[in-house]
Amino acid sequence: MKRISSIFTTAFCALGLMSLAAGCVEQIPPVIEDLELSSVLTPSEAYASVSATDGNTVTFTWTNSNAATEYLLQIYQFSADKEIQPALGEITEEMLSGMVPEEVTVTPAESGTSTSASLELEREFSYYARVRAQNPDLSPSKWAVFPYPIDTYSVMDPVEAVNLVERTSNSITVSWMLAADDTDGITEIRVSPNPDNSDEAYKVYPVEAGATQCVVDHLKPSTRYTVAVHYKSANRGEVKAWTRPELGSAISVSDTGAFRQALREAADAESPIQISVAYNGGEPYDMGKMDVVGPLEVYGEQTLDGASPVVLGYFEMAVPGSTYNYTDCTDPQNPVPGSIENILGATSLKVEALSLDGNGYEYGSLISFGAAFPAESVVEVSVKNNEISGYAKGVFTIDNASKTVNFGEIRFESNIISDTQGSGGDGFDIRSNNTIGSIVFRNNTVTDGMRTFFRIDAGTIGSFEFSSNTVNNLCFGTSNNDGLLKLGNGPKGDDGDAARTVTVTGTYILKDNLFLNNNNSESNTVLFSTKCTALPTEVSGNFFYNNSPKFFYTGESGEKANKDFLQEDAIADGGAMLSADPCYDSEKGIFNVTSQAVLAAEAGDPRWLEAYVPEPDKPLEPAEYGAYWNLTDTDTFDDVISASCVRGNLKFIVKSSPINVTGSGFEFTAEPTFDFNGVPDDCTVAFLVDGPGSVILSSVASESGSDNDHITVALGSEDGSSIEVHGAAYAGEEGAKIAFPSIMNGERHLVYLYGCDPIVMTQLSWVEDTNTGEAPVLETPSNFVFSCGEPVADDTFEGDVTLTWDAVPYAGSYTVTVTGPDGVPAESSVTDPTFVLTPSTMTPGDYTITVQAIPAETDLSREPSEVSEPVTFTVKETLKPVYVETTWGADYFTRLEAFLGAEEAASGVAEDFVFENLGYVSGGKAVKIGTTGGAKRAQTGGGKAGEQASWQIMVGGPGTLVVNAISSGDPRKVVVALGDTELGEYDAPDSDLSPVDITVQISDAVAGSIVNVYSSSGNINFMSFTWTPDPTGEIYDETAINEEYHADFSDATKFPAGDYEEAKLVDKISYVGGSGKKITFDPGSKRVKFNGGPDLDENGIPENRYASFKITKPGIIYHYLRSSSGDDAKRNVTILLTKTVGGVLEKVELYSGMAPTGSGDAMELEVTAEHLAGADAAATIYFFNDQSKVPDNPDGKAVNIYQLGFKPAE
Repeated sequence: MKRISSIFTTAFCALGLMSLAAGCVEQIPPVIEDLELSSVLTPSEAYASVSATDGNTVTFTWTNSNAATEYLLQIYQFSADKEIQPALGEITEEMLSGMVPEEVTVTPAESGTSTSASLELEREFSYYARVRAQNPDLSPSKWAVFPYPIDTYSVMDPVEAVNLVERTSNSITVSWMLAADDTDGITEIRVSPNPDNSDEAYKVYPVEAGATQCVVDHLKPSTRYTVAVHYKSANRGEVKAWTRPELGSAISVSDTGAFRQALREAADAESPIQISVAYNGGEPYDMGKMDVVGPLEVYGEQTLDGASPVVLGYFEMAVPGSTYNYTDCTDPQNPVPGSIENILGATSLKVEALSLDGNGYEYGSLISFGAAFPAESVVEVSVKNNEISGYAKGVFTIDNASKTVNFGEIRFESNIISDTQGSGGDGFDIRSNNTIGSIVFRNNTVTDGMRTFFRIDAGTIGSFEFSSNTVNNLCFGTSNNDGLLKLGNGPKGDDGDAARTVTVTGTYILKDNLFLNNNNSESNTVLFSTKCTALPTEVSGNFFYNNSPKFFYTGESGEKANKDFLQEDAIADGGAMLSADPCYDSEKGIFNVTSQAVLAAEAGDPRWLEAYVPEPDKPLEPAEYGAYWNLTDTDTFDDVISASCVRGNLKFIVKSSPINVTGSGFEFTAEPTFDFNGVPDDCTVAFLVDGPGSVILSSVASESGSDNDHITVALGSEDGSSIEVHGAAYAGEEGAKIAFPSIMNGERHLVYLYGCDPIVMTQLSWVEDTNTGEAPVLETPSNFVFSCGEPVADDTFEGDVTLTWDAVPYAGSYTVTVTGPDGVPAESSVTDPTFVLTPSTMTPGDYTITVQAIPAETDLSREPSEVSEPVTFTVKETLKPVYVETTWGADYFTRLEAFLGAEEAASGVAEDFVFENLGYVSGGKAVKIGTTGGAKRAQTGGGKAGEQASWQIMVGGPGTLVVNAISSGDPRKVVVALGDTELGEYDAPDSDLSPVDITVQISDAVAGSIVNVYSSSGNINFMSFTWTPDPTGEIYDETAINEEYHADFSDATKFPAGDYEEAKLVDKISYVGGSGKKITFDPGSKRVKFNGGPDLDENGIPENRYASFKITKPGIIYHYLRSSSGDDAKRNVTILLTKTVGGVLEKVELYSGMAPTGSGDAMELEVTAEHLAGADAAATIYFFNDQSKVPDNPDGKAVNIYQLGFKPAE
């Protein structure tokens, strides 16, 4: 009554003041202290809330009414179906009188100003509720109505699993698993978006009782649906899945060859060719350039878990009406050229459900146009539900103003586009003046890289929609980066230039996008460039976080942001500038939205509008011996550990002081605090062990610490109830070892590590050894065996010789040192106890080989072994045909003396040898090196052709032999034989006379013939041998390609996958690496990779990273060397012929040009007789990169060989 009285008092005072103001003074009536009521006043502020815990406990609350001794609460039940449920205005007393409500009498609350009552109502209904105050001495109050309707719903535990069973173009089949005690099950499936009515959020599919599977049908093709299993309104789990595309008579392909053939079939097809690409377990289709020669649709056969076929390559749009030339390399040994005239051309392209890969920026753009199209050939492009990554430029390129192409619709939808290098072009790049019906860029995620994102220099666009995209970390800082969206290229002069203007004739929509971390270049990374001639006409729901300070125009001079589209324009109609990351962690690429504002607006790629579920902490497992943790791995450990967790089998104990993961290692930011047991409970790392062992760790001082700081190492119980300190590692200490020898096998303990102050732990390992003395040294490698049996091989040996030794326990690698005839040691590192030698590429002579075992990089407890005892491998020279006049005289015998050893040569060497292409067959007879008349010479006794004491020369054909000889005593006979056929005996004068020339014309010799020279009996001093080929002699070299040959780089037996820093000879072709200059055999991608450019000698001939072979005849070279860049004008390919003419090296450049970026047909290059004219021996053809010929791009050198071969002329 008091409050009511106060209200009336105020009213009467106001009336009195009004009377006084009017000038009439009257007596003010007395204040009424009590008010007589005939009924109780109506309760006010009635509201109800439904418990989110169970969905059916409803709490009714209202403000108390004076004089009420009780309240009557009435609750009426209606259907939850909105089509049946009455509207509030339709609920009348007449309607309610025909219903039986639930009635509850409620006693007023003893304290406070309101009363509440909680009731459990039946789920899945809507309720109308009202309350009135009652007093037995007064009439009831009027009804206070609660907000209507009050909906209850089901809240249930999720089912054990929801699984995707099958997908078709118009249906998705799901199944679910129920717990054994789950009696409720599933009553309905809800599918969104609604395939029948876009105005409704979802479509309901009833489920029969007891069912555990449902086919959700009547869906649309190529659409992403959310399929949720419900018990009434309770969502008990869901899956998201795409329906498959609608395919007609699609061509199914499962290998690269079939894929290429299917692409060709589009050239003259009556309707678009559909290609269904099989999923090959992640094995890529190495396609390179995919020529679109007719209307084409390419669809990936995604797995149920969403994995797509991987395709390495790009689409090249071919011009209608042109002739398409190709080479069918189905059989690499027999390439077949072909052509298709008057092709339909690339008038439409659909690409869906593929993982498209630029192969490490080897390819420029996903889709490119090489030439202008006829104006009447309108092109349609649709790229949907793909993963697109690793391209140099981006996704779409017309890179020249002359390449005019008119388009209908260009659509990119629901793709994830990532890791674009931003080199040589822009992301979506159209530079010609075209007519485009529409561009739709919707529901995509575009992250990391690019130069300008959207660049359209000129033309007319009917409509442009850029909606519901997540755009992160784009527009890298180069001088020609013009920001994210640049439609138009600005006027050239004051009067403008229509050719550089883009006009959008219809709507230009920018809505519901999320722009994140686009800040690579403060000045260049802008939303809209000053060069834009078209800006959005409809803007709503766009959100921006952590973009460049100049992302929008700020009014400063020289800005690149468009002044006609300001920040307030960008956030119009529901958008916002965000001060905190709206995603779980956008900088790490986790784009799941956490911002309530963004979630409410449903901005960005819709796939991220659901909670991120981080992988739960795995329980600690006992560390294995040899465990080594990469303490700089932010992918495993995050940049900052700010809360306790388990990562990488390490337990982080963090309460208030974080542990930073830096480029050096784990930074403990503070000394930990300890619990009442003395166990650290902050800023600590721990791991579990179950046996004796040692911690090996290294540390450096933190920038906020000092050199006196240290890391404490302690051992505690697994349950964390006790701890004992065992040692420490001070700042700057490397490989500190703290041993725990007393742990029993099977006992589980925690090893704790924490800093006394800020300090960085740079290495951490757990090893078995508990010896705290000097670090153990690895065993020295031993038991060396050569695969060829003996440690010797001819220089014509085909294949490799493998040196093996016993594996050394705990060795991570081996350092192999090879010292050859030049005396220069060369080191190589191998991980297995094997080392490969290729005799055919080695200079003849002795090679000394030693091996040292090296601990694994992660093994901090052991030292390298001693260097092994050396083993020697000998490459024996074999005879080669002599095609030029050659003399072996005094200088030669001086070198031969050194080769044989001076003492041995003086006393006699009875061994076979070939030295500098002159051979000696001993047959038990020795050769001695001495001096006659002051000149070095060789002395041999009586012999037999090719069997005993016989000098040998391999000739290339007919010629003349001159032997200068003298007997060591009485006159003797020199015998000359062709093979074992004696040609004649010739006088060698007695030792008192002078040596004489013996000239023998040998006209029956052919390439490869052996000429033998020997004494018929007794010792003869041979002063010199000279061979002069006849001019008509034909060059022969068995190491040259003498028959047609094409390399098959897919043959893993000949091209075993791996990196090589040495020369590899495969089928007479040398592939040459060098120290630190590896080449790679990649049979999976059918190629040999050079991985960079070669070192060139003073003659411009490559010393490494090249391929070469020898030829003796004219013919055709087949070659295809591809650039690892994404630009056809970036990297050089040079083909060089070298020959000796009269003993002088000559070079002939056969080819030099730009390496293409895509796959293609083998190029043909003719070698003529003129190129080989005058050659003394086989010519060598080199294939390599000479980047000095591309001064604008001096650093881009890597090219790869995809095709290589030679066909000699008949």
